[in-house]
Amino acid sequence: HQFALISVTLRNEGCEAYLPDIYGEKIIVERKITKEGSGGYVLKNEHGNVISRERKDLMLILTAFNIQVDNPCCVLTQEESKQFIQGSDKEKYSFFMKATGLSVLSEQILAVSEDLKTTENEIDRTASKLAEKKKDVKKWSAVLEKLKELESIDVEIGKCYVKAAWCEAMDCENEVAAAKEKCDICDSELLAMEESLAERSRAGGGEERLNLVQQQQKQVQDEMDSTIADKIHTCLASVQESNKRIAEVKNNLSMQKEARTDFKRRLNEENAALKGIRDRQMVDAQQEERDVLEGINNAVTEIDALNKNISRMNTERNPLLEQRQGLLSQLSQVEVDVTNSQREVKILSDNLKEATTGQKYSNSSSNTVNLQRLRRFGNEDAVKLAEKISKERFNSPPIGPLGMHITMKDGFKEWELALEKTLGYYLLSGYVVTNREDSITLKRLMNSVSDRCNFTVYQQPDRPRYDVRSSSSIFNRSNHGNNGIVCAIDLLQISNDLVFNTVVDYANVENVVYSHSEDDIMRNLVQQTSSGGKFGFKYDIKTAMTQDGTTYRYTYGLRSMETNRGKFNNLLAVDNAAVVETLQESLRQEQHEFDARLERKLVLKRQVEEVVKALQRLDNNINNEVQNLKRVQRQKHTLDNRLLEVQDLNRVDTTNMEAEIIELTNAIEQADGYIAHLSATLEEENRALKAQKAEHKLAENQRDEYMRKLNQLSDELAQILAAVRGYNKVKEALQREINKCQGSCKEAQKVLENSQLKYEKLVRTAEDESKNRWPDWDGQPIPLTRKDTRAAMIKLAEDKIRSRESDKRKQGIADCTIPIALDKYNKAMTAYQELKTDIEEMKVKLDMLNKDVVLRTRRLNKLRIRHSNSVMANFEKYLTQRNSSGSVKFDFDEQTMTMVVQTQKHDGNTQVSDVKNLSGGERSFATFCFLLALGHVIESSFRVMDEWDVFMDELTRKETIMMMEYYIERPEQKGRQFILLTPNNLSHVSVSNKVRVKKLPDPVNHQSAHGLQQQTIN
Repeated sequence: HQFALISVTLRNEGCEAYLPDIYGEKIIVERKITKEGSGGYVLKNEHGNVISRERKDLMLILTAFNIQVDNPCCVLTQEESKQFIQGSDKEKYSFFMKATGLSVLSEQILAVSEDLKTTENEIDRTASKLAEKKKDVKKWSAVLEKLKELESIDVEIGKCYVKAAWCEAMDCENEVAAAKEKCDICDSELLAMEESLAERSRAGGGEERLNLVQQQQKQVQDEMDSTIADKIHTCLASVQESNKRIAEVKNNLSMQKEARTDFKRRLNEENAALKGIRDRQMVDAQQEERDVLEGINNAVTEIDALNKNISRMNTERNPLLEQRQGLLSQLSQVEVDVTNSQREVKILSDNLKEATTGQKYSNSSSNTVNLQRLRRFGNEDAVKLAEKISKERFNSPPIGPLGMHITMKDGFKEWELALEKTLGYYLLSGYVVTNREDSITLKRLMNSVSDRCNFTVYQQPDRPRYDVRSSSSIFNRSNHGNNGIVCAIDLLQISNDLVFNTVVDYANVENVVYSHSEDDIMRNLVQQTSSGGKFGFKYDIKTAMTQDGTTYRYTYGLRSMETNRGKFNNLLAVDNAAVVETLQESLRQEQHEFDARLERKLVLKRQVEEVVKALQRLDNNINNEVQNLKRVQRQKHTLDNRLLEVQDLNRVDTTNMEAEIIELTNAIEQADGYIAHLSATLEEENRALKAQKAEHKLAENQRDEYMRKLNQLSDELAQILAAVRGYNKVKEALQREINKCQGSCKEAQKVLENSQLKYEKLVRTAEDESKNRWPDWDGQPIPLTRKDTRAAMIKLAEDKIRSRESDKRKQGIADCTIPIALDKYNKAMTAYQELKTDIEEMKVKLDMLNKDVVLRTRRLNKLRIRHSNSVMANFEKYLTQRNSSGSVKFDFDEQTMTMVVQTQKHDGNTQVSDVKNLSGGERSFATFCFLLALGHVIESSFRVMDEWDVFMDELTRKETIMMMEYYIERPEQKGRQFILLTPNNLSHVSVSNKVRVKKLPDPVNHQSAHGLQQQTIN
């Protein structure tokens, strides 16, 4: 595919619906991602119609529904969960702020503060500009005053220009009078020429005779067109039609003759064929038909027998196929078991060899014994780490591995496996320190040994040994004693108080008891805890185990059982004797199992070979029978075809051929009659054609007579036209003189009009100049003297201008006028007022921003306190449901958040302030409780949690799901959608109209270059 399409449908109902008139009750959001990496959004209504493609419209919808995809509390991915657990206190605080939406408010405060600083800087810059504009206003105000003082000189200059304008108007008035006189002379000459032309027109030039001859010519032409032309046209059409009919008759006659010849040929062929068929019918074919039928019957019998044999052999083949498949499956499983047993025998042999070597030197060197025991807790990595610890400086040397300091009391050998499972490999191979600095140093030494050297480090305060209860204190309240039940704490022999306290804190050994069987546990340790039928352990016991390591627990009244899947490693044995004995017994059992599985493998191989041989023999027999069946079927098909041929020879019907011979004879007779009819028709059409040609000849003679008359009239008309042309030449010459005179008149009139327009324009200009430049002008032309000319007035004005500019240069305002100065002054004043208004507006904005920062800061502090208190209370509440406790500590000044978790509610020694020190399941449960607590202070239409339970055991996972179901069904969560993604089984979840379980199909192999391809939920 060239692109991927993601479609999400949002409900849009209720009072908070977003633009329901446009989108309806559903909003469909589609995102297309192309192969090249580009993409785009499409918003559709409930009918699928496109409403928008803009991202800003999508953001408005997300804001209206309060959908925060980047909020980790709304969509918690595995990566964000990992970052939260492993992050620092500042990163956890950032997670809290982002999840509660307070980070948005904090960012808004920072943005407003930045805007506040920007506004203050802008006020300072604007104030400096305002001072400059104020100087400009004063400058142009002074220039304007100086220019007004020179305004009297401008009045004198204006009067000079006014007189110059009136001088030019008076000169143009003289030009108008001369042009008017010329127009009068041209009009007189034109009138005399027009009278002469009228007199010649009355004398005439032969036009009447010309019209008469033209009428006669038209009359002869019309008469010829109305009579002779139509007649000639009719005759030609008749001749053409006759020729067409004659051609059709000749064509039909030729076709009929060819058809008659063909009918005659077919009649001869049918007669010959009929005679041959009748001759063949005389042959006797009855004997041949009997022989063919006998062969067909024999072939059918043989085919039935072969089909029965093939069906029988296929029936025998199916059980053999099933047997072979079953044997191959068993053989495959046995081969896997043999390989596993062989590998296990090798491992046990190596371990036994190493343990035997340690036992050999146990009497000669205690160091060798300790070295061999040390290898049980981490092979060579443990030995190398011990060497590095001995050379390193510590505040208080680490103690470990802890299993080296733990032994079992005498008389309890039967419980060694159960006790080893209770303590666990990680605790027995771990180290304990008393301070954080030693813990960091020890982890650094582990990293220097190898990447695999990752023993657990426990930080335990150096305090006196705990006072814990024993079996006697647990069962003192029972009237029947302990009945063979023993507490894990009673089996341990630990001399070091620090090791003892660490085992009590992390293994909970005072609440673990051992019994010989499940029945003993159910009879002596279980009781009904409520009227609802729920059960639990007595005496505050948390866990019960049998000798084989099977573990029993009760949570919320539900019992869970976990069988022992681990190996027994004798980690608590003091010397190698017990280890060697255990390894020898395990090796004997594993070797015996390996021999049995190897023998079973050989037996299955022989059985498979026998079944394969039987199948091959049966397949060969089936192939032989199939070949015989095909051969017999081919013989039968050949005999069937021969039978049809024989039967066709005996059943030849000649009725159709006889009828066809009769039809051909009748067709020949009809063709002869039609040929005679066409010949007679052809003769009649030829006679009609001859008559039509004679009539056409007569019409052409009449047309020639009319043409002679027309030629005579044309000659007379040419003579009249020559006389008319001579008269017209004289008339045209006179007309040309008239036109020339008219052109002169028009030109003179045009000059007059232009002069008048120029005069009027100059008068208007002079009047405008008078209005603008002559003070108190009375509307009459300005009186002029003979000395007043336009050139003299302009020269006088220029002299005054030079004098004025000289004065302006002396005063420093040479290139400035009053309008320019006034415009500069107005612009400077406008800019000054605008800057002053801007400063006032920015001061108002500054005041509003200060108030906004204070208001938002108060709101942030109030919400932080409210949300943190709610999170702390609910975090404690949810942890309590699993007999744990904890708190969340906030430091708003340092912007840190610390999670303190106590895995045992009433045991302060189980408290840790860093969730990274918890086990995987405990960390996941603490994170889960923190997310539930956050849910009380956020508003979101949905929440997504991705694989939150992958590090939890089965019991913890069920508890979290029950807590989540209770949390989701609370009234305040109504209308919200919760999406939980998990790879684990959810068969125990009750499905309802509120709870649905969607299972992703298994990956499918499409036989492509990509191999397995993941499926999607439909």
